Amino acid sequence: MNIKKTQGLQPADAGKYRHLKKKVAQLKNELRQKELSSVKKK
Repeated sequence: MNIKKTQGLQPADAGKYRHLKKKVAQLKNELRQKELSSVKKK
């Protein structure tokens, strides 16, 4: 495990962080899809 890559986090924390990042990206994507569909309706 590269400590610099995870900014000094423990491996378990790094896993949680990666999971959160994935979740945030997913939510942003869903929001973008909703915005696009609402724009098309107008």
